[in-house]
Amino acid sequence: MATRKMVNRMRNLLIFFIILKCQILLYSDSNYDIKEQEPNTELTQTDSDESRLTVVENTLANLQMNLEMLYTKSVSLLNYILSAVLGIISILGVLGFLNIRSIKKAYKRELIELKEFKDEYRNKILEFDPTLDDLREKYSRLKKYIEDSLINDILDLQISEEGDIINGGDVDLKTIKNGLSIVDSKDELPEIVQFVKAKAFYETLEYDKAVIEFKKLINHYKHVPKYPYCLGLTYLEMGNNKDAIVEFDHAIKINSNFYPAHINKANLLLLKDEFKEALQEFSEAARIEPDKINSWLGIASVMLETENFSAAEKALEQAGKIVEKFDIDSDNFSEETLSYKYNKACLFALLKNTSEAIKLLSEIFIVSPLRKHQALIDKNLKSLRENPKFIEITA
Repeated sequence: MATRKMVNRMRNLLIFFIILKCQILLYSDSNYDIKEQEPNTELTQTDSDESRLTVVENTLANLQMNLEMLYTKSVSLLNYILSAVLGIISILGVLGFLNIRSIKKAYKRELIELKEFKDEYRNKILEFDPTLDDLREKYSRLKKYIEDSLINDILDLQISEEGDIINGGDVDLKTIKNGLSIVDSKDELPEIVQFVKAKAFYETLEYDKAVIEFKKLINHYKHVPKYPYCLGLTYLEMGNNKDAIVEFDHAIKINSNFYPAHINKANLLLLKDEFKEALQEFSEAARIEPDKINSWLGIASVMLETENFSAAEKALEQAGKIVEKFDIDSDNFSEETLSYKYNKACLFALLKNTSEAIKLLSEIFIVSPLRKHQALIDKNLKSLRENPKFIEITA
C-alpha cells in the first residue's frame, strides 16, 4: 500500500515538472534574439549636453543588454536542471513500477502455493482476493492465521524418541511444509515445530531441505540423539551411506543406548559385508531392547552369511519367541514377522530342509508377492531354484 502511494506521488510530481518546463520553453521562445550593440561614446565639441545624455542612454542600453543575456543563460540553465530532474523522476518511476510488479508477483505466487493446503486451511485462504490494493494487509493476516492455527496444531503433536509422530492422525505434512514456509525465517519457532518442519521435508522427499533443517536442530540442540539419527536416515534415502553411518555414530555418541541408530548402522555394515562390525551392533541392539525382533533377525542374517547355522538357529529361536509373545496374527504378518519367516526359510534351505523352506516361502508370497524377486536372487536359496514347487510359487 505504501509503495503504491509513493508511485502516485512521484507521478504527480512528474506532471508538475513537465508543465513548468513547458512554460519556461514557451516563454524563452517568445523572446527576440538579442543583438549586441556597440555604444557610441564619441562626444562632439558643439553640443556637450546632448553628448552626455547620449552616453547615459548608451550605458543604460548596454546594461539592459547584459541583464537580458544573463536572464537567457539563467533560463537555459534552469531548463537543463529541469531536464535532469525529469529524467531522474522518470527513472525512479520506472523502478517503482517494476518494484510494485515484483511485489505483486511474489505475493500472488505465495498465495497460489497456499491454495494447496488441506481443507481446513484452504477455505481460509480462498477468502483472500490477491489484488494489489490490500495485498500486503491480507498476506499479513494470512501469515498471522498460519502462525496462530497451524503452529498450535503442531504443538499438540507427540513425537517418539525415534522421531515418529505418534498422534499424527490426519496430519498432512505437505500442509505443514507449505504453511511453515509463510512464517518469517527470523521468527523463533518452538523446537517441536522446527523438527516437524524438517520431518515434513523428509516425508515429501525434499531431502536437501531436510538436511538443512536437521543440521539447524543439531546445532541448537546438541544433546538430542534423534536429530543426528534423522539426518542419518535422510542421507540413507539419498544413497549417502557413508555420511549416514557418521550421523548414526553421532546419535550413539550422545546416547549409547539409542536403539534405532544401532540397528540402522548394523544394517549398513551388513550391506558392506563387514560382518564382524555388524554383529557387534546387532548384539548391542539386542542388549538394549531384547524384546525387539529386528536385532535378533540381524544376528541371524549375519550368521547365515558367515555359514554359522547353529548360531543363526538360536537367533531365530529368540525371534520366534517374540512373535509368539506378542501374539502376531499369522494371517496378517507384520514386516518383522515376514522377515523372521524369510530368514527361517533361508536357514531351512541351507540345512537342506527343502519342504519346510518352500512351505514358509509360500506363506510369505501370499502376503508379500514382492518378496518373490528377492527369493529368486538370494544366494541362500540357491539350492531351491531347480525345485519344481519353488519355480511354481515364484512364477
